[in-house]
Amino acid sequence: MALAMAPAQRRRNGWLSRIARTARSSFPIASNQHNRTLTMNTFARIGFAALISVTALAGAAAPAMAWDCIAVSEEGSYGYSYNYDDKGSAIERALNECANRTTSDSTCEIVECE
Repeated sequence: MALAMAPAQRRRNGWLSRIARTARSSFPIASNQHNRTLTMNTFARIGFAALISVTALAGAAAPAMAWDCIAVSEEGSYGYSYNYDDKGSAIERALNECANRTTSDSTCEIVECE
């Protein structure tokens, strides 16, 4: 049936012109017809786009699970670690840093680990 149509008529029935006609008939601003309202299909599209946007933003805002620890000695020396995948490695790094900064008479202990 598409071959029997005139070229101008085929262009008017293309997918792009159908989208343009839908936009003109659905949005009052595009068609200058203020008495028409948004169709349910348009509301569904807007709702779906909003849902996708919120889902994408929520996934991007979720923090990665990382361990941060602080170790302090009796004399006030400190050591810290951050962005470790497991708690044991974070504790070890914080204690090693604290031990490097303190004297042999003082011991380091973890005061905070999240």
